[in-house]
Amino acid sequence: MPYKILEHTADIGLSLEGKNLVELFQDGAIGLVSLITEIRPVAVERKRIKKSFDLSAEGPGRLLMLWLRELLFEFSAHGVIFSDYQFHDLRETALKVQAWGYRFDPKQDVQRYEVKAVTYHGFKLESKNFGWHAEVLFDI
Repeated sequence: MPYKILEHTADIGLSLEGKNLVELFQDGAIGLVSLITEIRPVAVERKRIKKSFDLSAEGPGRLLMLWLRELLFEFSAHGVIFSDYQFHDLRETALKVQAWGYRFDPKQDVQRYEVKAVTYHGFKLESKNFGWHAEVLFDI
């Protein structure tokens, strides 16, 4: 499993590890979506949604937070769950990603947690010998 769920009072979090930033950011996205619902391939009868993300921030920590917040916004505002990601460019201050997903349907999809926000509380991002380690808490 590329991420671990961290239990916290009134929050839930993820502990992420990746050998590079692409792996870390992809695992963060998958981890966030798995808190919201069961990740599954898009069924043939469901419309596949494609979106490009072009984000920049002052450093890798802020970029990771911005990335997760964008994904949460897409779910909260448009009901879209992204399950596939293609990173075209990812540096410590910018990313370009194409994502594919589907519209969440409460009749077909399992609702797990109601994730309200990605928080800086307890946030950690470190470069390690093996790559990168991050801890992110979500307000539920």
